[in-house]
Amino acid sequence: MVGAVVLGLLAVQTARQATAYEDLETLWRDTVEKNPTGWMGLVSLGAIMKEKGELTEAEALYRRALESYPDAPEAHYNLGVLLSDQQLNVEAIKHYRAALKVKPVDYGTHNNLGLVLDRLDQLDEALRHYQIAIDIDPKRPGAYANLGVFFAKRGRLDDAIAVFKRGLERVPNDPNISAGLQRATMMKRAAEKQNG
Repeated sequence: MVGAVVLGLLAVQTARQATAYEDLETLWRDTVEKNPTGWMGLVSLGAIMKEKGELTEAEALYRRALESYPDAPEAHYNLGVLLSDQQLNVEAIKHYRAALKVKPVDYGTHNNLGLVLDRLDQLDEALRHYQIAIDIDPKRPGAYANLGVFFAKRGRLDDAIAVFKRGLERVPNDPNISAGLQRATMMKRAAEKQNG
């Protein structure tokens, strides 16, 4: 009889706990409610809110995570992405750099920092971060595409074509790299025709 009562209580507790796991947002909200200063829960919930388009809430969650743990590279990175998406480039750079101080070997942070620096015409530094991203993970296409566009925008078409070709050697059939190579090749042909 005692076993049946204990089993019944456990079943009720399990049913209550299961509602906390109905979806990821509910899970992370439950986690943050139970541990309001836990940076991982705050960052995870912030990412879900950003994905849902709730940018104000996402930003607040990332900032709360940084109040709890100022060296959380994930919080700095995610906040950098959010700010960059809103063209708040100077503040985005600050957070990308803070993330790199803690986690210096991170493909996404270097690549995204390159993009923001490129927007602000900080060319040497943008170029350096694109190259670091490629060196960190030569099988990921984003930095090749970004570096190729970087060169093409500045009329350095031979450099752009070389980067796109190198990217396709490492990441065959990537649509962004392929499209970049086609555009840069067409631009080069047009320039040669015009000068020709």
